[in-house]
Amino acid sequence: MSFTADSIVFSLNGNIIQLHEGEFNPLQSLAEFIRSDSIRLTGTKISCGEGGCGSCTVIMSKYSKSNYGKGSEQQVFHYAVNSCLIKMIQVHKTTITTIEFLGSVLKSKNKEIHPIQNSFIKHSATQCGYCAPGFIMASYAAILSNEKVHDDENELKKFDIEDLHQFDGNLCRCTGYRSIIDALREFSKDPSPSDDSISINDTGVQTYDIKTRIPVVPEIFKNEPKG
Repeated sequence: MSFTADSIVFSLNGNIIQLHEGEFNPLQSLAEFIRSDSIRLTGTKISCGEGGCGSCTVIMSKYSKSNYGKGSEQQVFHYAVNSCLIKMIQVHKTTITTIEFLGSVLKSKNKEIHPIQNSFIKHSATQCGYCAPGFIMASYAAILSNEKVHDDENELKKFDIEDLHQFDGNLCRCTGYRSIIDALREFSKDPSPSDDSISINDTGVQTYDIKTRIPVVPEIFKNEPKG
């Protein structure tokens, strides 16, 4: 595949898409694009449209150099982004992952779902469900990202549910957050010892290994070194 000045190339849930000038609106939001009639990935919601509620959260993965750890080679980093604020011109050479990639009992071939989705079911972490896709994608991005970041002692960080700042951009007006925190605590580095429900396989829904469905960024999306 060749890159041209009049096109953008990106991966959407594992499928590489190239759009040429006239085939897309560069100022259209990513949220509008993935929910459009041609794409129909409607698991991503649009609510406030201003980046304040997090219901439109998707994962944007791309090659970047790390300021942490050893070496300066380009690595893949995963970011939770508000797709209502991301313009189509900004997705060039990135991988975009939506909630459908993680799994769906309605659309997945084997009706498999992600362990985080399974945990949300078990802990009744949804009521109206509008915020759930955003919380799930934000938490998965946090889990993936923490495996790339080192702390002050050069030790790999792990997902910590007590660090609630990573969900500052996600709002829920139904659950009061407690059930969401309980659902995500199962993946935290320090689960509460008083939580005796730590078992992600008791909802009766088929799940898969959390590490088997990770967003992949094609090597052709690597940034060329500046001469």
